[in-house]
Amino acid sequence: MNATRVMGITILMALGFLAARTSGVAAQTINPQATANVQPRVIDLTGNLEADDLIKVEVDHLDDWAKNPANNPAKLVPYLEGLALRGNYPDEIHTSKNTLHFHLRITPENKKTWVDLLGAPHGLRHAVSFSVGPENQSPFDTIYEQDNPVLLTVISPKYGITALIIVLVTLVLLFWLARTTNIIREPGPRPIGGKRRPYNLGRTQMAFWFFLVYASYVVIWLITDALDTITPSLLGLMASAPALH
Repeated sequence: MNATRVMGITILMALGFLAARTSGVAAQTINPQATANVQPRVIDLTGNLEADDLIKVEVDHLDDWAKNPANNPAKLVPYLEGLALRGNYPDEIHTSKNTLHFHLRITPENKKTWVDLLGAPHGLRHAVSFSVGPENQSPFDTIYEQDNPVLLTVISPKYGITALIIVLVTLVLLFWLARTTNIIREPGPRPIGGKRRPYNLGRTQMAFWFFLVYASYVVIWLITDALDTITPSLLGLMASAPALH
């Protein structure tokens, strides 16, 4: 009886072990499929949505989505108004916390997208939809749709007011120099009687183009943070202005 009982217990333990292994294999087979069906969703955005700024994005189920070998969170990019900021991959990835950190850069890959987003602004900020997603696929679902947009900063109010003051001061200084000095007047000796020489058309044109290019440069820098926007043709136009006289 004892030998029979021992054999029965041994058989039951073997059957239990086989059942556990079978369940584990089945679970391993199901998990990838379940992971593949996970639908991430953007549920929070922290930070100022502006070119050359930092933001933190919380994506629900990012951890589950990243478990699928076919999905790579390092290749996720922001989507503004449904437009992908190509090449703007996350600087930090915390799948355990379902968060991504982005530095919103203007690069040759996404420059056209930024021009579409920032061009012809109607104010310092405007509303846009926001999400993230794989670079060459559709973006994830998001709470920041057209009926619940976020504000994209075109020009920072603080820097915008500072730049406006500087440009106005420059304009006032140019007018003062034009009235009190010979900076844009005809060269030569001073006329008899204390009168000033007449204004020179070429110098006046050069002053006008200088201020126009200067003000445009400041505005473009405020919007895009780019410092290389003065082209050789603009410099040539400024330099050739006196020759037009």
